Amino acid sequence: MKMNMLSRRVIKYLKSKDLNSFGFIKYSYFKRLISHITNTNNNYELRKIFLHLVDTKYIIKKKNDSVNSYVYKFNNKYRIIDNNSAVTVYFD
Repeated sequence: MKMNMLSRRVIKYLKSKDLNSFGFIKYSYFKRLISHITNTNNNYELRKIFLHLVDTKYIIKKKNDSVNSYVYKFNNKYRIIDNNSAVTVYFD
């Protein structure tokens, strides 16, 4: 229960900051953001929240070819852009 609440709060914050535009970044940056949002420094809880977001496909994992590590990207696939309103233009 607590995990879902914290992960929803993290997702909401990441969407508000438009983290999708940052591209692929290291885990340490996500760790600092999640720590700031949840007000905790417990590495186990931070990693657990992060892995939950990776499992639910909110964060995409990619192998870094130059080094033996991974980089991650916030997947804002649930972002809704509503631009379906009709515009009427009159020409004289």
